Amino acid sequence: MILSALKKNTIMKGWLLSYVTILLIPIIVGLLIYLESTKVLSNEINRSNQSLLTQIQSGVDSRLAEMDKFSVDLAINKKLENLYTTQNPLTNDERYKMFELMRDLQTTKFGNDFIDYVFVYFHSIDMIVSESNAQQSHFLFDLLKPDNHMDWASLLKERYINTYFALEQEMDNKGKSVMYVRTLVPNYPDRPGASVMFMFNTSKLLNTIKHVPLMKDGHILILNAKHEVITSTSSVIPNYASWLPKFTGVSGVIQESDEGRELAISYVTSGQSGWQYIFITPQDVFLKKLIYIKRITYLCVAFCLLLGGVAAYFFLRRNYSPIQLLLNKVNHQKADPHNITYNEYHYIQNALESLIQEKDHFKHKLKEQHPAMRNHLFGQLLKGRMKRTLPLSDVFAAYDVSFPHERFGVLMIYIDNYGKLDSPADDESHYERVKLLHFMIMNVVEELANKNNVAYMVEMDEYLCCILNGSDHSATLDEWKSIAKQTQEFLLTHVQVAVTVSISSIQQSLFGLQEAYEEAMEAMEYKFLMGGGEILVYDEMVQGVSEDHRPTYYYPLAAEQQLINFIKTGDAEKAMAVTKDIISTNITRSQVSIPFIRCIVVEFASTFMKAMIELPGRNEQDSLSFEQVHNQLLQCRSIKELEEELAKIIKLLCHSEKQSGVNNELMEKVQAYVNQYYCDPNLNVSVIGAAFDLTPPYLARLFKNYNGESLLEYLQKIRIAHAKRLLKETSSSVLEIGNQVGFNEISTFNRIFKKFEGITAGKFRDLSKS
Repeated sequence: MILSALKKNTIMKGWLLSYVTILLIPIIVGLLIYLESTKVLSNEINRSNQSLLTQIQSGVDSRLAEMDKFSVDLAINKKLENLYTTQNPLTNDERYKMFELMRDLQTTKFGNDFIDYVFVYFHSIDMIVSESNAQQSHFLFDLLKPDNHMDWASLLKERYINTYFALEQEMDNKGKSVMYVRTLVPNYPDRPGASVMFMFNTSKLLNTIKHVPLMKDGHILILNAKHEVITSTSSVIPNYASWLPKFTGVSGVIQESDEGRELAISYVTSGQSGWQYIFITPQDVFLKKLIYIKRITYLCVAFCLLLGGVAAYFFLRRNYSPIQLLLNKVNHQKADPHNITYNEYHYIQNALESLIQEKDHFKHKLKEQHPAMRNHLFGQLLKGRMKRTLPLSDVFAAYDVSFPHERFGVLMIYIDNYGKLDSPADDESHYERVKLLHFMIMNVVEELANKNNVAYMVEMDEYLCCILNGSDHSATLDEWKSIAKQTQEFLLTHVQVAVTVSISSIQQSLFGLQEAYEEAMEAMEYKFLMGGGEILVYDEMVQGVSEDHRPTYYYPLAAEQQLINFIKTGDAEKAMAVTKDIISTNITRSQVSIPFIRCIVVEFASTFMKAMIELPGRNEQDSLSFEQVHNQLLQCRSIKELEEELAKIIKLLCHSEKQSGVNNELMEKVQAYVNQYYCDPNLNVSVIGAAFDLTPPYLARLFKNYNGESLLEYLQKIRIAHAKRLLKETSSSVLEIGNQVGFNEISTFNRIFKKFEGITAGKFRDLSKS
């Protein structure tokens, strides 16, 4: 029962979630305590390791400080100072002073059990004095000879301040040693001095921590300032070089691996000597206590989950039994008894409310589609597609539409520009801006018109139409013109949008709206003549045209030929005067109509095409084509646009004609230049272009358009023509004639000659003589 109930979205899931939440609270608290305890324990282990390293550092630094003190004491030793400038051979007095120095060195060595050997090296006599004897330096070098990687003779010539060297060999089987070196400089720096050397066994560095318990789990590594190993508690030295860049502070802990083993590495750097003290512990040893706490925590969590799961199952079964009995009773009344959408408590409530929700859903959908459906209804009414047999009163009532009066008309609006709401057509916000402007215009017109009339707005293609319904008193053309005027002023003032408004005549019935719409459309066409931003009333537009007078338009053949001639001569000013005269003559005629204006536009397009055909220098590469002229003129929406487009086309055509004349004159000069300098072997397109301040590509294109052949071909023809004349009239050799007409190579001359004549120059001479 419980498993089947859990598979559904029921109240049992909520109960189970509550039980799990209560169970997880102590588990989460325990995990947080575990995380905090591991953090504290880890910090304690780190502090313990740091404390051990600090203890070692303090002990070693104190020993090193003692050696610094001893070296300073020796530096001020009068007996040593008297021997700085000693030279070989030694006098008895100098030997006695050296003996006294040996006794002082014995005192120094016996006063510090940390030091194994004390040496003083005198640079001037190359001799080493110890606490027991004085001998040449090579005896000490022989003693240190096993350490082959160090050249002691060279090293002792340098000057040192508290410098330590790790020695690889064992001294007297006491283990590996470290040598401390300090150069003692006399009062006169230019004189040779001496070097004090202390040697001590590395095992003495770690005597203080032999019995520390932590040493059983890890080992210590001590490095000098040059990162050389001074001593280690382990015979195996790990690859520590990769760790050094990570020792960023004075002390710290890092995690590394060495030969597959994970290591916890604690380090401390001495501020006195620069030595680094490193404590290396295997990760499993380092985290031993943490792993133990982790295991205990996991066992406790598992036990809590097991015990809590059993308790949750028992209480779920006990509490769900009465709910299941009630649910079985309700299921008999449902067609789909297992469709529990939320929980059992809401099951019956949802069943009762489902019908109400479905009804509300349909009402909401109808409300969303109401504007579009009403817009479609008005569109059908304006276009005359509404059947007269339909019960219109019922249809109008469904869309909250009422026409209480018997006088009807249509007010049509066209947006000339979008003013502040203008944006590129490909802009993402363009469509939203257009919708916003349409919404604004529709609200403004409805608000103004509904004061004295009943008005409904409808979108018809690129126009916004307002259906007006009024009484004999309110439905007048003056009233409707006032509405149009106020709309234009409001839009121009607030959003700088200009609109053109056309108004139909007054119709006496609802079905007269079709005729009113057609009248408004016809009146709107007069925007071409009147321009944008006007109020066009149908009755005023057509009253000047009488039915018995046949309308005509003015476009005589003489004016057309005159326009073509002005374009051919490149006189743009006179050509524009002819077009303006034709347009003004037609506009001032009261009989002119929109269809005849369109005929005039076609006449202009035809005239320009004729002029373009007769232009002498015109070719396919010109920027203006027949199709462009035709399309640009037909797309004009007003007389002003037509005049502007005519001016652009005339300027382009006249400029093309003038440019053609200039180019022809220039090309004649180029031909004359070639005919004069054809014999120059360096003559080419670049040289000719430089002579006329033209780039080679541009010159080549102009000459090709003018002459029909490339400039290079023309040059070669001129040269071959003169070569043929010389071959006939002179006895010069072919090579000489080739040079005379501009060819440096005989092979080039023969190749070009054969290209144009089909035979070589020599063959041509033979044929001409025979």
